[in-house]
Amino acid sequence: MTKKNFKLAYPRDLYLAWKRGRLHYRWFRQYKNTFDEDDLRIVRNQHANGNHFGEWFTAIHYAEKGYGVLVEKYMYGNHSRKCAVVSKIFGESGLNLLRKWRRQYHCQPPDLFVFKENKYFFVEVKRGRDFRRDCQKAYFKNIERVFGCAVVTVDLKNLAVKALTIRQPWAELILRGRKPYELRSWKTKYRGPLVIHSAMKVDSDDARQLGLNPEMLTTGCFVGIAVLSDVRPYTGKDAKLLSSKRAGGDWYPNLFSWVLMKPRRISPIEAKGQLGLFKVPVAVQRRIGGLHFDSR
Repeated sequence: MTKKNFKLAYPRDLYLAWKRGRLHYRWFRQYKNTFDEDDLRIVRNQHANGNHFGEWFTAIHYAEKGYGVLVEKYMYGNHSRKCAVVSKIFGESGLNLLRKWRRQYHCQPPDLFVFKENKYFFVEVKRGRDFRRDCQKAYFKNIERVFGCAVVTVDLKNLAVKALTIRQPWAELILRGRKPYELRSWKTKYRGPLVIHSAMKVDSDDARQLGLNPEMLTTGCFVGIAVLSDVRPYTGKDAKLLSSKRAGGDWYPNLFSWVLMKPRRISPIEAKGQLGLFKVPVAVQRRIGGLHFDSR
């Protein structure tokens, strides 16, 4: 089932890079199946005010999940490629309904149209103080009623993304989904996207015992992203789960379980690690800008 509302976090430095004109060309080249020449033309003249950042950032979020995405202007006749996609799914009558409702309610349709095989829905992107206006509520309600699909609201949140250096093989086990907890002697109030940096040092004996070749493990690099959803005392139940997944499981008192969800890899980016949580460098944020930072 498609969630109708969720929050999506973005790093502030990525937004600033967009305003300076350093992202839209790269994203256009990287996601040619998502953005066309007309999308680029519109953004080229408006990026300095931060316009369209949210729509492009959210479009990439869905593109990374394998969806096709139409970014704005998908019901206007001079955008024939986009109109053809909408017409194929809803028919010409459906496309005309979207145009009729735009005139009736005096507002634009949802920012994105997202589709994959027999699944499709619309997405409205909100950032800062923006909210669904009454005209949009009426328009979107008609879409859901007539077309039988959701209009998802994505609430973009500015978040200073943090990183954590973790020794191998533990970083690798997190990315494989075998280690849902990172154990630390200290806790943090930070919640949200956590970029994983693999330390230079490898616990080689532990790697072999856990079925990994220490010589094949990536070190000294940013290697992935997870969502830090909670930090709580390490329990015997946590230890049993780690043991069942062959991800450690020894019991130690006075530790905290950093609960990690949705781990995913990125292409390794060589960098020095640091102690404690640290800010992700701007250059690294730009390199991983195509990946979403979902704070759920």
